[in-house]
Amino acid sequence: MPFTKALPEWNEPGSVPPQEFKDNGWGADQHPPADWFNWFFNTTFKALQELQLNAADKTAATTALAGLMSATDKLKLNGVATGANNYVHPATHPPSIIAQDSSNLFTTAIEKSNWNSKETPTGAQAKATAVRNELFDQSLLWSGGVYPMAADTITPSKKLSECPNGWILVWSDYDVGSGSNDYQFVFTFVPKTFPTLFPGKANAYFQIPNYISETKNETTIKELNFTDSTIKGVDLNKNSTSQSDDVVLRRVLAF
Repeated sequence: MPFTKALPEWNEPGSVPPQEFKDNGWGADQHPPADWFNWFFNTTFKALQELQLNAADKTAATTALAGLMSATDKLKLNGVATGANNYVHPATHPPSIIAQDSSNLFTTAIEKSNWNSKETPTGAQAKATAVRNELFDQSLLWSGGVYPMAADTITPSKKLSECPNGWILVWSDYDVGSGSNDYQFVFTFVPKTFPTLFPGKANAYFQIPNYISETKNETTIKELNFTDSTIKGVDLNKNSTSQSDDVVLRRVLAF
């Protein structure tokens, strides 16, 4: 509990008695000077004041007031491990301490690699366009105007085996002495596997209409020999009797 009595305040310092009086006191007939009494009272006051100021209150301390430690607090303090307050936050944590849920999940390096390797819309579109262009390739591989005959060799810019499906031959009307006409077109197809189906014997006939009216339908025959990269004709492809001279080959398209 705190002190309740007021200190016997005495502020006059007086003077210190000689050591012999401190050791022996004074006799019955002696009368000490007032300064010696002042020194005694002032020193006593200062000593009591120091004791009071430095004495501990026996009231248990609270979170608001200083005081002595209670037995309960001392027991709790004894249970704290040495260095328990010397906490250092680790630089890293193991993933196992983190709780995952449906909105917050870890991913593995393999999963991330798989995601990174997935096709982007732009890349997918580019590939789809390339496939479309390949499958629907109808680029011009050769142009001219030949029967063709045995001396003629046509070499399209893309081989049969390089085309998605083969070659398309484009025929048109022809007037001997005048030349090719841009009408009466006929389209015939050559499969890309044809030369490999019959190695060295890729010879084929093509029946081509060359005149149609209400009373007459006329056709002629063209004979061609194929390799993977060339087209050759025969001399009968220019024959007035069979009217094969009325038709010429104008284009070769990829297909």
